[in-house]
Amino acid sequence: MLGFEGGTLTIVAGRPSMGKSFISLFLAFQMIQLHKLPVVIFSLEMTKKQLEYRLWSLISVTNAYKYLGLRPLRSDRIRRHRAKFQPLADWEYTHLTKIVDIALELPLYMNDSRGITVSQIASECRQIKAKEGKLGLVIVDYLQMMAEDSGGNRSYELGDVARGLYKMAGELDVPVLALSQISRGVEGRQNKRPMMSDLSQSGILEMVADNIILAYRDEYYNPDTPDQGILELIVAKARHGETGTATVFFDKSYGIIKNLE
Repeated sequence: MLGFEGGTLTIVAGRPSMGKSFISLFLAFQMIQLHKLPVVIFSLEMTKKQLEYRLWSLISVTNAYKYLGLRPLRSDRIRRHRAKFQPLADWEYTHLTKIVDIALELPLYMNDSRGITVSQIASECRQIKAKEGKLGLVIVDYLQMMAEDSGGNRSYELGDVARGLYKMAGELDVPVLALSQISRGVEGRQNKRPMMSDLSQSGILEMVADNIILAYRDEYYNPDTPDQGILELIVAKARHGETGTATVFFDKSYGIIKNLE
């Protein structure tokens, strides 16, 4: 794909629990770390707090902050503390203070408004771009949550959202990464790796998107698989690149993705 280019719409799709939100947050963090560019996440599924807890966990295992002596913090650690199931230890509070200080300095914007529209997303992106000078990535989690279920044609509504995001990407010259569910059809197949035709209301998404990446973890379906911790990122469409599969290591305890090597 040669990275995220301005004016493009990339869709990351998969069944629930495949790690789509983890993938998008990791890519957001990489954009900030590697390119020093601001990122905005519109989360219609998770709250800001839930996203922040995941971000803190990711920071705790990032090589760039090893000099601070941080110890790994699992993504569910704060949630378990808040539920009074496993209170934080003193050393964890000390590490969290350092992690939060790092997070506060990141040019990462989060909006968890459940009823947000494409025009409202575009308006907020314009404001952030005017303030920061440039936007590295806009993430929308996820498409189906934006398509109103008002008794009309769900496919048309989803298509309007996708077209709106694609148009916004072009107008603002920013890359947009939108997450999407795929149909249950994969569950009935022997080989459960998703295909582009499995996208919910796939026709319009196939047409509008510049890139389509399908996420698959074999351990989700086959607990005894030798491919433990393996995430397949299946590039099913790349308008300006090549299709194929990138096989990476994925640790869902911290939301980190690494090259297998």
